[in-house]
Amino acid sequence: MKNFISAWLPVFMWTLVIFLFSSLSSVETPFLIWWDVLIKKTAHLIEYAILAILLFRALRMTYENRKSQSSLLQMSGILSSLYAVSDEIHQGFTPGRTPTVRDVIIDIIGITLALFLVKKLNEQKKKIPLLSEFIFEE
Repeated sequence: MKNFISAWLPVFMWTLVIFLFSSLSSVETPFLIWWDVLIKKTAHLIEYAILAILLFRALRMTYENRKSQSSLLQMSGILSSLYAVSDEIHQGFTPGRTPTVRDVIIDIIGITLALFLVKKLNEQKKKIPLLSEFIFEE
C-alpha cells in the first residue's frame, strides 16, 4: 500500500493542480497579448510534460519488471493525452474558457518531449542522478 501511495499520490496531486488551473474562469497576465499566449501555451507544455513523467514513474513502480519500458512509455503517453482531452472538455464547462484542439496538440507535444527525455535518461541513468533516481527509483 505504501508503494502504491508513493507511486500514485504525485500523479493524483498533479492532476488536481491541472484541474484547478482549468477551473479558473480566465487567467489574465499583465503582458502583451503575444507574451500572454506564449506564457499560457508554455504552461500547457510543461504541465503535461510533468504529468507524463509522473505517470511513467507511477506505472513503472506499479508494474515493476512485468512491463517493458516501451509499453510503459506508451501507456504514459496515452493516459496523459486522454487527461489532456478531458481537461479541454472540462474547460468547456468553465465560464470564460473554451476548449481548443490547439491546446490538446500543445499538451501532446509536451507529453512526447517528456517521454523522449525519460527514454534518453534511462539510457544514460548515471549522467543526471537526482532526476534519474526520482523517475527510475527501485
